[in-house]
Amino acid sequence: KYVWVLVNKLTSIVYFLYDNDESDSRGTRPISSFLDSFKGGIQTDAYVVYKFFTGQSDENNHALCWAHVRSKFFQAAKYGNDENAEWFVRRIGELYAIELKCREDHLDAEQIKTRRESADVTDILSEMYQRAIWLQNNPNLHYGNLMNTALNYMVNNWEKLQTYRHDGR
Repeated sequence: KYVWVLVNKLTSIVYFLYDNDESDSRGTRPISSFLDSFKGGIQTDAYVVYKFFTGQSDENNHALCWAHVRSKFFQAAKYGNDENAEWFVRRIGELYAIELKCREDHLDAEQIKTRRESADVTDILSEMYQRAIWLQNNPNLHYGNLMNTALNYMVNNWEKLQTYRHDGR
């Protein structure tokens, strides 16, 4: 039995969906029933049930959350003492600082989108991706399971992690 939490940032409404079906409360049925014919954007973690959403309509945008990526690298840094993980946490922190500055400057959605698509953001993201691929493909490097999980999560979901750049909301 699970509680699904959905936040509509545009309307400042939070939905709590409690599902009592023990055999399917974390499957696609509860969330697809709730969202039904919803059209728009959604930001989630990489849990597989959200993939149905993207295929429902060309109008839907599914962005993955950088906080989930950061959390995995943070765990690898804290519990795995991995300096490479700390590097990723710092780089993601730079993306967070850019988002904070957008809020502090009261930028509108179009201005935020422009900022997210700027060259310095592209550079940060490119450096992270290139370093992740290099770490994964370098047979002389050894790192723990937490770091491996973080790298795989980021690299395997790279396309959806870029989606946030194309919508200033």
